[in-house]
Amino acid sequence: MEKPDQGKASDSEYRVYLNVPYSEREAAKEAGASFDFGKKSWYVSLHQAELDNITERWAEWDPDFARYQKTVQEKTPKNYLYVPYTEKDLALAAGAKFDFNAKSWFAPEGANMEKLESWLTAREPVPTVAMNPVDEFAKALRAAGLDLQGAAPAMDGKIHRVPLIDSKPGHLDGAYSGHLDGVPNGWSQNYQTGEKTKWKATGHTLTEEQKAALTREAEVRRIEREKERLKRQDEVAKFCRESFENRLDAVGDHPYLVKKGIPPVGIKESLSGDVLLVPLYNAEGELRNVQEISSDGTKLFQAGGQKKGCFNLVDPGKCHDQGEILLAEGYATGVSLNVATGKPVAVAFDAGNLEGVAIALRDKFPEAKIVICADHDHTKEHNIGVEKAKQAAEKVGGCVIVPVFNKEELSAGRTDFNDLAQSRGLEEVGRQLSRGLSQEKCRGVER
Repeated sequence: MEKPDQGKASDSEYRVYLNVPYSEREAAKEAGASFDFGKKSWYVSLHQAELDNITERWAEWDPDFARYQKTVQEKTPKNYLYVPYTEKDLALAAGAKFDFNAKSWFAPEGANMEKLESWLTAREPVPTVAMNPVDEFAKALRAAGLDLQGAAPAMDGKIHRVPLIDSKPGHLDGAYSGHLDGVPNGWSQNYQTGEKTKWKATGHTLTEEQKAALTREAEVRRIEREKERLKRQDEVAKFCRESFENRLDAVGDHPYLVKKGIPPVGIKESLSGDVLLVPLYNAEGELRNVQEISSDGTKLFQAGGQKKGCFNLVDPGKCHDQGEILLAEGYATGVSLNVATGKPVAVAFDAGNLEGVAIALRDKFPEAKIVICADHDHTKEHNIGVEKAKQAAEKVGGCVIVPVFNKEELSAGRTDFNDLAQSRGLEEVGRQLSRGLSQEKCRGVER
């Protein structure tokens, strides 16, 4: 508990910081708490008079109330009860309340003591077994809002990115790291709120034999998950192949194609005609997934299907080892580049897949010049499009060309070569590609 900074609250008002678990943040907000982004903590502002009427709801979330409540409790001693965890709901129904500072149930003033009589005396304690540290860490990660999607946390000391419980599909806004050395410990990070939590196992230090056993168990689980993942990918690929073969070729009046100013190349449409179907192939030419593009531009992949290393090849007939193969993120960008240059274009679908696709292309076309046409993500804190493009180019001995925009175009949020085509025409796209290919960094990667 601390007095607020001058100007942020009145002199008679106290800002009390709360210890709110991630999973209870909405409840805290509804109860009137606010979030301090500077201290990365929830708090409630109370006047001096209100401090004498502290609700148990605030006490539940406030580690700093202990000293104040202790003085209050000394004046009115509480009649504590001995309630096993499995009987907490029965005790609550009988009128008992929980003291979050003493971590014990008690009989409030005026309670019917006959209903609470069975919990007035202590029972013989039952020995408990310390929780497996992997399970304990998994529980802590869930409490912090991280979604492990049914898997056990990897205790290898590495940083693992995972989604949050309420994050959008494909967003990895959480991270954790844990290891079993000494006393098992780790940490978790919620990138939406900025909250970082440290964890240490409450059980005993593990012996080398115990650590080895847990490591073996984790490896068995990992292998089983990998088998299930590959099996699911094959099932999705079979479904996509059968569905795609029975659909009609897309027509050029689809709202998305009209908005992007591109023709349909190698794609089909749904039975209703309102969804475009863009196939993803692996390096062997097997259809492995399908991207669905709605009229409003919403893009979805088939859940559980393979995407890493898969791509759509615009104008595949021109792919050979003697020329350039362009590599871009999105389908619209890929078609714009193909129409503007006449060169084959591989579509990776996002920046994170550029490296995997570049490696697949290099394996299939070892003598080709791979040119990555990056998205210029200048509106983001990190220009992920350019960063990932450079990483991919370094892996395969390729080069990177980034679209050049003027101030007006940058202000309008334009980022890729399709944006450039819409702003200044396909001729400008062709000119920038020719200029980029003539530079030494691209000439030097010819094989």
